[in-house]
Amino acid sequence: MIRRRLEKDPLRYRDYGPYWWALKQVLNDADRDMGDQDDSRVRATYAGDTALETLIMADEFRTLALSRWPVGNSQFLLSADDGEYSLHDQDMEALVTG
Repeated sequence: MIRRRLEKDPLRYRDYGPYWWALKQVLNDADRDMGDQDDSRVRATYAGDTALETLIMADEFRTLALSRWPVGNSQFLLSADDGEYSLHDQDMEALVTG
């Protein structure tokens, strides 16, 4: 489902906010080539203990995000210490811009 959603509109990766990087790894591990760009620090923090847990967490975040922010939002407050985080995955952006 997630792969189909992203094939239809690659910019919807932004729906997953900081969980995107862990979700991208899960997809890549399942032989879905989503590219190599990564944010290992954010990925390590926003990932489940298993691939299934990561999928669930990312989807739950997506549901919350879509109820709070407009589609396409890429700015997220991760913590008071870290401040605002700008999600940008050049691999996914390139699918739109060619």
